[in-house]
Amino acid sequence: MDVKKMIVLAILMAFYGCQPAIATMSNQTARETLYTGDGATTAFTFSFPIDTGSAGSHPDLEVWLRTIATGAQVQQTETTQYSVSATNNDFSSGGTVTMVTAPAATEKLLILRNTPQTQGSDIGSSGVLLTIENALDKLTKIVIDLQEEVNRCIKIPKSDAATL
Repeated sequence: MDVKKMIVLAILMAFYGCQPAIATMSNQTARETLYTGDGATTAFTFSFPIDTGSAGSHPDLEVWLRTIATGAQVQQTETTQYSVSATNNDFSSGGTVTMVTAPAATEKLLILRNTPQTQGSDIGSSGVLLTIENALDKLTKIVIDLQEEVNRCIKIPKSDAATL
């Protein structure tokens, strides 16, 4: 970040009473965790950050069960088939998915972050804030465009190894 951007950021933080809490998310940050069931374990941890939606839901978290022999996958439903709890009282460093029924030894459990491709922030309509708003809008458009392209690609099941 260049000096001008740092100064603008410091002014904005002072103006809005913000504390400096700048975090970098590497593209190497894991977004999935895969387990093999044993018929007894119900609690499965994940170490990637997720967001909390309205009423404590977790809209960017998906949980899938895959039958190893057939490859059939079934997405699980929060509150019906699993619950989610945070590590350290927030989800910035992950959490735990607790299944109602322990996955069998013939199943794999995939915990996956699937962030909605929306830009819900509206931070300003003039000056520096408009510049930031336009940048966020552009990034959101890029993500949506890339997703459309990815949707046309040949894919392997989510619970298969990424090294196929």
